[in-house]
Amino acid sequence: MKILNSFGYTSAGIFIGYFIHFISGIILARSIGPEGVGVVQLAIFIPWLVLVLTSGGFRIANINYICSKKESVNNIIGYNLTVILIHSIIIIPLYIFIIVPLLNNVYSEKIPLNILYFSSILITFNLIYYYFQGIIIGLKKIKHFVFAEVIKSSVYIIWLITILLLYRLNISNVYLSYLAATFFGAFFLLYKIRKYNYMFRPRFNKNKILELLKFGMKGQFANIFNVMNYKLDIFIVAYFLSTDRLGIYAIAVSLTNILNFIPLSLINVLMPKAANDMQIKKYLPQVIRIVVFIMITISITLIFFGKMIITYLYSTTFLDAYILLIILLPGSIFLGINHMITSSLTGKGIPSVQSISAGIGVIITVLLDFILIPKIGILGASIATSTSYISMAVVSIFFLNKYEHIHIHKIFIIEKQDFIKIGEICKQILSKSKILKGLMKI
Repeated sequence: MKILNSFGYTSAGIFIGYFIHFISGIILARSIGPEGVGVVQLAIFIPWLVLVLTSGGFRIANINYICSKKESVNNIIGYNLTVILIHSIIIIPLYIFIIVPLLNNVYSEKIPLNILYFSSILITFNLIYYYFQGIIIGLKKIKHFVFAEVIKSSVYIIWLITILLLYRLNISNVYLSYLAATFFGAFFLLYKIRKYNYMFRPRFNKNKILELLKFGMKGQFANIFNVMNYKLDIFIVAYFLSTDRLGIYAIAVSLTNILNFIPLSLINVLMPKAANDMQIKKYLPQVIRIVVFIMITISITLIFFGKMIITYLYSTTFLDAYILLIILLPGSIFLGINHMITSSLTGKGIPSVQSISAGIGVIITVLLDFILIPKIGILGASIATSTSYISMAVVSIFFLNKYEHIHIHKIFIIEKQDFIKIGEICKQILSKSKILKGLMKI
């Protein structure tokens, strides 16, 4: 199966990026402690949330329109450049003069005002990176998508280590490190697209831009709901609790994210694959079964060694993150299932499923967060998040059965041929020469 054969290379690249972020997290935890980690999480997420709320779903439209050849790549690039320009002119002043003062009133003692203002620059860099990721995926240049993530992570950790050696880490220069990483990641994507002789010329066609916006908005609500599912608890925890508790919660989430690199490696292959041939029933059940098996194996390992990992890597200050890790793991497995199903259905032209499942998830997240966090703190946030992820997967499985007639046992009951394919994947991941050759060709 071609889609699974490409998994080894793609997952290896994304895992490299995750591993670098993992090391960065250890550096931050050791240098600025739970409170600093909490503030950084909040400061980075705010401009990202503004981006997702105002991006209009162009990333999804980029993937679909390029893969299905509904519009030329040069036109798509031109429309994106125009939208980025308009977005920056309108959103950044609103952010500076309205959103920042509002956030400063709510979190005045938890996040420095200068960082809130400085984060406005990150909105545009994030937007460029976000939109052109969609174009790269639509062009099926998955290796460039992966390498951009590796570059972004590498710049981040190099910047952190340099500051740590020459000066000292604080919240402001950590934020500068993240800004530099996003800039270089975006620059790499633009460079690679230009290398394929595509033109960077803004194009304004009202009807076409509205057409892209109309399609993208079908899945945009899913993006908004997903971000709220994944990150809204940061706001709520920060509102009810101290930032050091937020830092401990962030470490638990970071550890469970090790599961996410597997389905995230496949999302960017599944969506264009579905847009091309529409026959997701042929390959999706086996993909899900294999990925779930791998995620369960990793989860068991984390359960046995999680306490030791937290103690020796982050210090005993973060040991409360272990019980949160245990609670979050089941939800992370179901989140992976949801990612794979909704990305396939979106590629097939049914983005509404992603919006529905994410919408239900965010309702559960908000309700449980406000009920549980004031009573049992970050433990409540973990229960709310895990419950939300499981509910999202249940909804997406229902729609998968409705549209593709794929029954639940086809997803969860592993078969003999799956183990053969797992063996092939492991050989591919362990084949260092193949991975390095692939990276050298980038």
